[in-house]
Amino acid sequence: MTVCILDGRGGGMGAAMAERLRGLPEGCRLLCLGTNPFAAQRMAEASGGVAVSAPDEVLAALADADILLGTAGILNAGALKGELSAEAAAAVARSPAKKYILPMNRCGLYVAGVADRPAAELIAELCNTVWAEITAAQKRGCPEV
Repeated sequence: MTVCILDGRGGGMGAAMAERLRGLPEGCRLLCLGTNPFAAQRMAEASGGVAVSAPDEVLAALADADILLGTAGILNAGALKGELSAEAAAAVARSPAKKYILPMNRCGLYVAGVADRPAAELIAELCNTVWAEITAAQKRGCPEV
């Protein structure tokens, strides 16, 4: 099972998610997809995952992902202060991965119903849900969710 986290800029949100996904079970690999090398490396250092920042490699990883995590900005071309290309946003949309989105009112997006909760609390909830999904998939003997 391939789990991907996509982030840009300094990679802080992605690193916080990656840290909570450290130690994924056998058969799972974590790819830290950065819109720049710094973001990818920061996530990889937080998790022990593999840093990926070359555009073609990021697009290929999105096409093969089983689980994808990121902020709501990854759904919006030009987000992450312009670092998310239209091609990358389209690849997110086309990805077969189950998408776990951190609902934040940033990147030119307003998500109705999003409570004013601390980012750390939202990240914990999101990552706990991903862990539960991975555990359930493994119990079913499924390589994907």
